[in-house]
Amino acid sequence: MLIYQQGKTITDQFYLDDDYNVPDARSDVGKVILSEGKLKVEELKEVENYIRAAGTLAFRILYESDDIERKLCVLEGRIPFEEMIYVEEPLAGAPF
Repeated sequence: MLIYQQGKTITDQFYLDDDYNVPDARSDVGKVILSEGKLKVEELKEVENYIRAAGTLAFRILYESDDIERKLCVLEGRIPFEEMIYVEEPLAGAPF
């Protein structure tokens, strides 16, 4: 028998301020056509009135190259993140 428990929902929004360089073996970016990313939370830890969330953002970008030929290219990568999320009340019985 499976039992699921859901606690209080917390919503947070934050920016990932990091650079990701296009490798020398790839063409430079002329124009971004489409981009997508998935956030993977790998660790949650309660620290006083905060929750420390850490993980990675996996992204994929379809772009037009800056070359004379203007070919389509794909760039994939991962960016680590760590965010401190403020909670007003302690999370009694939190699973972390």
